[in-house]
Amino acid sequence: MNPAEDRRGRLAVLVVAALALVFTSGIAVVPWLETRAIARAPILRLAYAPLCHQIPERSFRIASRPAAVCTRCSGLYAGGVAGLLVAAGLAVGRRRRPAAWWLAAAVAPTAIDFAVGWLGLPALPNLPRAVLAVPAGFVAGLFLSVGIHDLFESRRRAGRALRDPLGAGGM
Repeated sequence: MNPAEDRRGRLAVLVVAALALVFTSGIAVVPWLETRAIARAPILRLAYAPLCHQIPERSFRIASRPAAVCTRCSGLYAGGVAGLLVAAGLAVGRRRRPAAWWLAAAVAPTAIDFAVGWLGLPALPNLPRAVLAVPAGFVAGLFLSVGIHDLFESRRRAGRALRDPLGAGGM
């Protein structure tokens, strides 16, 4: 990949990171807006409902209201944003790719926490649940950056194939 294409891929990762940051910020902004009578209707929470169970007892409290997602999801989203930002800064994606075992290692703490709850054992408090989820989100952000770079690479190849469908190189 030439330097210009690499810059475009990194810029795309930064754009996705910015959008993810806005979405993740909404986790805290929604309850704050609800307490300010700016948004009494639960419409803002609906954006997060398909992604999280939103059980109030498993959510951080912000301005005396539960956050828009549970603590585990909060950790996943925060980690994802951090992973995307680090990936953009370190050129993770095209030139450097995370090893596949990173994902299994990063998900293991959250999977164990989930299994403990599923087995009926005492659940962890909210803060440790969030912290355990951050590595999984972080590595997911790294892998998402790889997908974004791959998308740019496939678009470049498709454009080249359209310009030179027989691969003749101008013959």
